Amino acid sequence: MKLAALVALLCAGCPKGSDNKKTIEPQVGSSLGGDAGRELLPNDAAGSAAIALPPVHPLPEVPLGLPPLPADVTPSPEALALGELVAWDGRLASDGKTACTTCHDPAHGYASITGPGDHKRLAWPLANAAWRSRTIATDLPAHATAVLGNDLAAAADRLNQVPLYAAHLARIGGAPADALARALTSYVWTRYDGDAPWDRQERLAPANDPVATGYKIFTGKAQCAQCHTPPLYSDLRPHGGYPTPSLRGAAVRPAYFHDASATSLAQALDQHPATEMKKVALTAPEKAALTELLRALSATAPAPAKPVLP
Repeated sequence: MKLAALVALLCAGCPKGSDNKKTIEPQVGSSLGGDAGRELLPNDAAGSAAIALPPVHPLPEVPLGLPPLPADVTPSPEALALGELVAWDGRLASDGKTACTTCHDPAHGYASITGPGDHKRLAWPLANAAWRSRTIATDLPAHATAVLGNDLAAAADRLNQVPLYAAHLARIGGAPADALARALTSYVWTRYDGDAPWDRQERLAPANDPVATGYKIFTGKAQCAQCHTPPLYSDLRPHGGYPTPSLRGAAVRPAYFHDASATSLAQALDQHPATEMKKVALTAPEKAALTELLRALSATAPAPAKPVLP
């Protein structure tokens, strides 16, 4: 073989000195699975393995029936990609077990019954929390410390030890604690609950439709709309020390009221406290019509499943 041809053959198998990115090929049983062909982050100075980050998806659209997002609600695709992982991860908490979704269960309207014995309470549903944006952004650090036992800095330090999480935090940018706060806030802001059956039928519902009858009672005799104001079905204000929960998704919640004292829609209608208005006596048919409305305000889409965590 001629010398020039031999040199060319040898050099063809050598990586270029300027290459600092790689792509990966799919491998059977690989935990990276669907990341085949995606760009990898450059190796760090210590020579650790490159980390594959999946591409971000567009932010979910605000569904039918909900108003436009407030101007100060600014979720980002990069932050949401991390938020949808860490919300399920118990490593945020000091006990290594308690995740955001432990209390804010996606299968039950992002709520659950917590606390022992007589101290049971309802973890407030996250549905449509974006319209309480200032409360979410202000309360998140203190809430994380109180419930998870870790401040966000400690939680971010722990997550930063996991290479894939470290790559997510770096992609968001800024201090790890700030990046984690943006991830969790973006997650909470995008827990939309809309496009319910009532959103589609209210403009077309005949007068004798049971759900339309329920809406008439809701906005009229029962005075529900004074606090549970459409289209969010919440006036976003505190009543009796607790913020008015949206009634969207109410049919899938495990309990009602801050103390979880009602565990069915029928019980909730019977026990509804009259804290700021006179209690209204409703007939059984009127309660049944209100129940139909509340069921029609609950979307039928399945709850998101737990993702595979790194």
